[in-house]
Amino acid sequence: MVNRRKLMAVIKREYLERVRTKWFIITTVFGPVFFLAISVLPGLLTVQLEAATGWDRGVIGGAVALNTLLYGALGPFVVAAVGVLAILGAAWITTRDGVLIHDVQDAFRDP
Repeated sequence: MVNRRKLMAVIKREYLERVRTKWFIITTVFGPVFFLAISVLPGLLTVQLEAATGWDRGVIGGAVALNTLLYGALGPFVVAAVGVLAILGAAWITTRDGVLIHDVQDAFRDP
């Protein structure tokens, strides 16, 4: 049988050392908001992507589904193999290049 006093001491220690930190509070608040944005934004952007690219909703939905599947299946293994900083650097470079390519495409569009 577990001693109730010892159990309460462990719970109190864990609360004071881990739960009462600013990062725990920040991730508890913004984590669900972040995951909600990840799941809602593709649906909100589908109409704009449809108009801009000429693709139908099935193609866009399939691309989003494939992206989610690959990210969920391969993400942990890639981070374990390469490291977090390399993944963050690659994500930053990919985002930067995407923005630059978009600007170049806009420059060549007909007025």
